[in-house]
Amino acid sequence: DTGRRHPTPRPRLDASSDAVGYMRAHWNRVTAWSFGHWMELFLVDGVDYFSTLHGLRENVGRSMHQLVGGVIDVDSDTYLARRTRSQLQDLGYRVLLALEWLDPQSEGARRAEEVLMPQLEESARLAHQLLDDPDRTEDGLDQFARTCQAFSEVAPRFPDEIADAFLAFGYRFIDPQVFARAAVGQVFSGLEDGLPETTQRLDQPVETTHQFMISQDFDDHGRLSGRFARWISSQTQLDELKHNKIVEIARFEAFANAEPRSDEEAQLFAVLPERAGEMRDHPGRLRPHATLRRDRFDAAVVAAVTGANLTETGDIAIAACVIDGELRLVIEDETTSAVLDRVTSAESLDQWWDFALAASITELLQSRMIVWLPAPATEA
Repeated sequence: DTGRRHPTPRPRLDASSDAVGYMRAHWNRVTAWSFGHWMELFLVDGVDYFSTLHGLRENVGRSMHQLVGGVIDVDSDTYLARRTRSQLQDLGYRVLLALEWLDPQSEGARRAEEVLMPQLEESARLAHQLLDDPDRTEDGLDQFARTCQAFSEVAPRFPDEIADAFLAFGYRFIDPQVFARAAVGQVFSGLEDGLPETTQRLDQPVETTHQFMISQDFDDHGRLSGRFARWISSQTQLDELKHNKIVEIARFEAFANAEPRSDEEAQLFAVLPERAGEMRDHPGRLRPHATLRRDRFDAAVVAAVTGANLTETGDIAIAACVIDGELRLVIEDETTSAVLDRVTSAESLDQWWDFALAASITELLQSRMIVWLPAPATEA
């Protein structure tokens, strides 16, 4: 209210300077024609934004109370209406942003505005009605579809990169097929990062990615690589031998990319003893590295993905962990498997110590598959 910035210093954050930094970073966007026109058409003062500091503070306080101290009631019809309203607002802003890419004096811009502006005005009208009338939800969804269709009619007038990305809403609950077609390139790029060897071996990588995106596995929780590996293991339309090879490669790459990816406690406090027997003489805790994962894979697949020269053949047991972003592998034998089994089960070292296991314990400590955390020293 004073027109001056009032510092509010807190550890690592001054809200006043943070607000100034935010406005500087977003200045071009918030002062653009598209943003201003979008606010005028779609937003409601006191609901979507606050034109007074008093109104903003009241809303923050009310929202905080509802989140941490009040009862949160959710009416499904109201929720669906508000979600539809947000979709209409999102689509309206996308249209206005797209229009800014056209020369306002051009015939293409004039034609695009003739087709799109009436749709935006109707979308805004329904967005306002949806605040108080959940029964208009279906009308809102129909209008969303009509606006998408209207844009498709004038899409050739826009730059390719704008027209191609326009339908990438991320709204799978509207039409998974539309979502998949629009976002297949982005998802495939993610698969290339997480499953590089797998994607190289696909005959039709884009079509395969599209089929994955409309499957139930795509909606499951977890990393993208793991979800794709589970999905492709159920696809039997591929050539059987090639399918099995791809499935195994995908499974190994997903195994390598699995979470967690770090162990902060081990990084800060783990100690490598000079010899394994020292751990019996000092209080402490021997445990698996937080990123440890174990499974069995075909040795040829491990070699193909990692580039390692393996003397082993056939099915082998693999232990792996992630250290500083790098995957480390150990091929388990009888003794390393015995050590990992006991450490993973949290058995006390004294209960299973055997000098015959000392070499394997040391190897696993050096590779960080297991870590030793000495007890903190106590003052005399």
